[in-house]
Formats: sequence, C-alpha cells, structure tokens
Amino acid sequence: MCDRHNVGISAIEPLPDGGTRVVLTNAAGAATIATLFKTKVITGTVRRTAFFAG
Repeated sequence: MCDRHNVGISAIEPLPDGGTRVVLTNAAGAATIATLFKTKVITGTVRRTAFFAG
C-alpha cells in the first residue's frame, strides 16, 4: 500500500498485543495512509517491545 501511494517507510515493528507499528518518513505520507486505513489506525498508547535498528 505504501509503495502504491509513494509513501516511504522508516521502520516496521510488531506489537506484542497485536498489530504492527509502521513509522513513515514524513507527515504527508502518514496522513495519506491514515486516510486510507481509517479505523484500522491505532491512535492510543500501545505496549511495545525493545526495538533496535542496527
């Protein structure tokens, strides 16, 4: 979906309670994806696991 809409991804991280955290490279791309996914976007605080980019 991001590739189809020319939205860059910075990181992808599975969430321990379900779902996936996707970090996009800019606010315009985030707004595009939020509009496309509407109610599937998690808006509250979520529990995360340790994440290290190497």
